[in-house]
Amino acid sequence: MNEVLSNEINRLEKAFKRIERDTPFLKSAANAFKEIMISRVILKARLSSDRPDIHIPQLENSRLTEGYPWLTEETITSLMDPWGETVESTILPLIKAFPKIAAEVVRLREAFVAGEIDLKSCIGTLVEGREDGIIKVASYLGFQPIVLKFILSQMLKPFVEKRTESLRPLIENLPWRQGYCPICGSFPEISFLQGEEGQRWLKCSLCGYDWRFDRMACPCCGEINKGKEFICVDGLEHEWVELCPDCHRYIVGIDLRKQTEVTADVAAIGMVHLDIFAQRRGFLPTAESAWKYGG
Repeated sequence: MNEVLSNEINRLEKAFKRIERDTPFLKSAANAFKEIMISRVILKARLSSDRPDIHIPQLENSRLTEGYPWLTEETITSLMDPWGETVESTILPLIKAFPKIAAEVVRLREAFVAGEIDLKSCIGTLVEGREDGIIKVASYLGFQPIVLKFILSQMLKPFVEKRTESLRPLIENLPWRQGYCPICGSFPEISFLQGEEGQRWLKCSLCGYDWRFDRMACPCCGEINKGKEFICVDGLEHEWVELCPDCHRYIVGIDLRKQTEVTADVAAIGMVHLDIFAQRRGFLPTAESAWKYGG
């Protein structure tokens, strides 16, 4: 194991230990996602940054100014490898980490191997947000659409994260005022504060890119509403969930300025209780991140 990979795994283990310490009632869910995230970084270390058959469109500043993300849905779909050893390594850890859906994971894997279902078509349906297509495939397989979306998103994520790494430095200094990712167009999984002035950042739920955003605006609808609620748990005031009264969406947030062991990619997993609170109030997540449904 190389030093970079070892350091990354150690970082994740420390972050998950913090979750277990601060929110011991989330230990089971945290352990499940720790397995998934560690297997993901190991896979990403093996993956090439690109493939010869993947065409990344040229970055057009004018399109960004108009609010269009860099990558098209077709490009995002193409970032995933064809079915093979690398894809197998994204799906097998799910069986161990989430025994409640192990049967569904096995059934989907069998369907891909047997050619009953085409992997690229399935991923394309997910990326394009075609609920009718997800429902059709899930019905054929005999399980819930949300389970299918969860499994597919976990399969896709490491490929998108790896193959957009080289794009991030090229876009980080360009103006972007939208609540969705400038690279892939996905909505954020978490909002976080960092820097001396407490600048607000959003983290993409798919490719993991971070971008600056208005402190008070809703990432989903863009509205600034003084009636927005910020709710936290006693003793954990550095974590909160913000509820937008305009679009009835929510996003969890964290102040990272004094949290040395916490990282934005792991922090939201330790705030599942805030997700539950918001959803019981009738609010929907800004992004359907895995831990909101998979644990």
